[in-house]
Amino acid sequence: MSAVSWIHLLLYLLLSSAVMAHLDCTYNSWTLLSCSWEADSNFTSSPCYISTNVKNRDIKGSCDLTPNSNLRNCTINLKTDLKPVKEILTVDHKLNMSVICSDTLKRNASVTFLYEFSAYHNLLLDSPSSTEIKMISDDVWNLTWRISQRSKIKNIETEVQYKRVNSLWQDAQNIRVKNANFVALHNLHPKTQYEAKVRVNQTDFAGGRWSDWGRPVQWTTLEVALDCTHNSFDTVTCSWRTARNLTSTPCYLLAYVNNNNENRRIKGMCYLSPSGDYRSCVMNLTTNGKHILSAMTFSHHMNVSVMCSIGNFNRTVTSLSAFFPFYNLRLDPPIILDIKMLEDGVWNLTWVNKHRNYIDNVETEVHFKPVKWSWKDAKRFTLSQYDLSAFLRDLHPDTLYEARVRVNQTDIQGGRWSEWSKPVQWATPPKGSAFPIPGAVAISVVLLILAVALCSSKR
Repeated sequence: MSAVSWIHLLLYLLLSSAVMAHLDCTYNSWTLLSCSWEADSNFTSSPCYISTNVKNRDIKGSCDLTPNSNLRNCTINLKTDLKPVKEILTVDHKLNMSVICSDTLKRNASVTFLYEFSAYHNLLLDSPSSTEIKMISDDVWNLTWRISQRSKIKNIETEVQYKRVNSLWQDAQNIRVKNANFVALHNLHPKTQYEAKVRVNQTDFAGGRWSDWGRPVQWTTLEVALDCTHNSFDTVTCSWRTARNLTSTPCYLLAYVNNNNENRRIKGMCYLSPSGDYRSCVMNLTTNGKHILSAMTFSHHMNVSVMCSIGNFNRTVTSLSAFFPFYNLRLDPPIILDIKMLEDGVWNLTWVNKHRNYIDNVETEVHFKPVKWSWKDAKRFTLSQYDLSAFLRDLHPDTLYEARVRVNQTDIQGGRWSEWSKPVQWATPPKGSAFPIPGAVAISVVLLILAVALCSSKR
């Protein structure tokens, strides 16, 4: 290194307190520190390394920085008594870390440093491993993974992304769960190749960062034969893609809850429509022979089977061995739609929703249009949370309109839009007519009644 370059090194040393952010390190909760150093142009090819130690403790480590790069990286494996230990740092430990570079005469100088670096406030956990996918039923797949971290780190958040193989990760579906090592994936397209990946973060210590993504896992879904949904109360609706030789065969659905509590037997049965490629029916579940609206809970799962009369016997044709009703919700459509005109041509559409009281986050979609239009040309918008009304504006005068509403829940992964409600119809006033104000209408009616009463009394 030339004399001029050595002077640059000394100047850099004097300014090191102002450039400490150039050194960035993370801790994997065991013994590894991963560091990156944003090197000045004078040191991109200089021999440099990182040295670290814990004050008043025999915990040390070092690593050689990658050369010929502005961003130089290396990984430190911490040791004590020069021996590697699986669990070495505690929450209270503070590390002093230095970047040391040498000149052509092998003279070393500290270029930058981190003083009292808190490893536990810069956690970057290892990527999840052993990611596996298994089919639970025709339309439910269970994704599992393994996380490696110290036992004292309790609160782990996991992010799961999954998508079709031929689409981009930026368009992937996203799920986040806490303190779990599995998630159920629902509503996947049949006969489609998917892939999923997982990463983790911890929420115990401020400053934690998301790990790198684990290795993606791929799988191909099957063609769905039996598809069922639950209305959150006591109804399960199923559709069966019929085998060609059974389109006219008498068949029925039989369901029961897998529950070790023999004092609570939840069952259901319905006869499938007699013909067609897809046969469906609705089961009203009973508990010990009685209809109880709130019998099902989140913990329940069911066996659902298609039984057909083949020869002289009823045989199981296909089944769902672990159908989770509350992970396959399709709420009942809204009811009691009503429309009222307010001031200045604004109309208020109201409705009533039916679902279990602990299903809080319900999304509502509203369609409205002139009756003569097709529904595909209708105006539409979406409401969230607890909305049970919507204002409709800018309607054409002297026109017959209709509106419909449907709902979905966003609390539980796998929900589906309900059927559309029965439409409500109304006619807007002709152009130029005054829109009545409700208060004025009421006053006019009262005055009219008083006038009639006065005239009657004079007679």
